[in-house]
Amino acid sequence: MSRRLAVAATCAVALTLTGSVPAHADSITTTDRSGDVWALNTGPGPSDHTRVPKRRQADIRRTVIDHRAHRVVIRTSFFELRRQGRYLNVAGRLRTNTGLVRYASVLAGPRSMPHRWRGRSFLARRAGAKPTDCSTRHRINYTTNRVVLRIPRTCLGNPRWVQGGFGVATLTGNQFYADDAASPGPAARFRGYGRRIPRATIPVEQSP
Repeated sequence: MSRRLAVAATCAVALTLTGSVPAHADSITTTDRSGDVWALNTGPGPSDHTRVPKRRQADIRRTVIDHRAHRVVIRTSFFELRRQGRYLNVAGRLRTNTGLVRYASVLAGPRSMPHRWRGRSFLARRAGAKPTDCSTRHRINYTTNRVVLRIPRTCLGNPRWVQGGFGVATLTGNQFYADDAASPGPAARFRGYGRRIPRATIPVEQSP
């Protein structure tokens, strides 16, 4: 993976779901206000972060993590999501009851990227590392401004519960932007995992 992609993955996984509100036993929904995208300095010099309140591209509106019977499903909605810039990276970090940690990404971009704006998804053992052998699935809908990532529970060791933090990093020109899924603060300030999400004991379709 290139240095730029490794930097983007590092930015995107430095996220938290602290303060999430559980929708029911097997799901956590996190809402995020608009106007909290940050410009990141990833080059030489001070690691300054500048808020860009007028930037709506890849500004997260809501993230839902479902721990279902056979898979973990992460749905991220945005105020705007366009085929814009050099890439889009919706990413985060998952931890299970056994202590296993995996980094998840949905990566999309223009002609220079594999699968272009349809994107590709994968799990890795750490940010910027080679993808693991896991058949993740995803869908990016630029009309409804939503990204959905599906991860088989077998790729996570069939855990009793999972925790996670998710967000987004984009690159326009030479400028990185990022948005934390649960905090209005700079996305590079990682503060831990969210609440534990037990595996669903009834089908999601029948959940209250």
